[in-house]
Amino acid sequence: MAPAIVISLFIEEIISVSSVMMVRPVISVKLFTAIMSIHYAKKHQAFLVETCENNVKELESILDSFSVSGQWTSGIHKDKDKPPSFSVVLESLRRTLTDYQNKLEDASNEDLQDKLADVNKELSHLRTKCADREALISTLKVELQNVLHCWEKEKARAAQSESELQKLSQTFHKDTEEKLTFLHSLYQHLIAGSVLIKQPEGMLDKFSWSELCAVLQENVDTLIVDLNRANEKISHLEYICKNKSDTMRELQQTQEDTFNKVAEQIKAQESCWHKQKKELELQYSELLLEVQKRAQVCYFHKEL
Repeated sequence: MAPAIVISLFIEEIISVSSVMMVRPVISVKLFTAIMSIHYAKKHQAFLVETCENNVKELESILDSFSVSGQWTSGIHKDKDKPPSFSVVLESLRRTLTDYQNKLEDASNEDLQDKLADVNKELSHLRTKCADREALISTLKVELQNVLHCWEKEKARAAQSESELQKLSQTFHKDTEEKLTFLHSLYQHLIAGSVLIKQPEGMLDKFSWSELCAVLQENVDTLIVDLNRANEKISHLEYICKNKSDTMRELQQTQEDTFNKVAEQIKAQESCWHKQKKELELQYSELLLEVQKRAQVCYFHKEL
């Protein structure tokens, strides 16, 4: 029996009893007060029932607006005159929200799969690029070793040339000193009025003084000519030595600059590639961790 019917019967019974008890004014006033309270309670109940029905209708309208298919009302509107129960509407609302949640999770999973495929593709491309850079680094290292080997060979050759040049210079200086010693002795003997001649070898002991002076003058002139030639040869050799030394210094400086520049470029490239590799590995780890977390969240929602 509905609560409204029970209240109506109770009110009618009270009214009948109050008609019998008209002789008791105090009790009648209290009874009237109780009847009015019950009447107000009935109105409030009717208002609440109407509010509940309006809420149910509003939920039904919302379900009609957001339902994917029109099948959520199957079994609800069997009696068109009777409104659906609140529990049935809540169950339909729960099913609709569950359906939307499943679709949202499926869409999120597809989006994550697409992003994961793009990340894997980019990672494969970067790995290929990194392998190419490593191969280039290996090639540059081999070239650097070859250049260093050639530089060592040139350095050894330059050292050998310098050693030979020193030997030639020592020989030349020794010959020059011997000639200068002989000339000095000859000059001293000329000043002293004697000539340095081995006795009795040669034919000079048979010459007269004028002839001997002429011979000595001729020898002195020859020695002077030889000395001039020797000085010219010394100047020429010094010029050649200076040019060779300058050339060797320039070549050595150029080689050192080239090697330093190549080494700095290789170090910079290695540092840059190593940094890019670390950044890519970190980015890939973060993306993979995020995908795993989302997959765990999706799996947890599905389990629920």
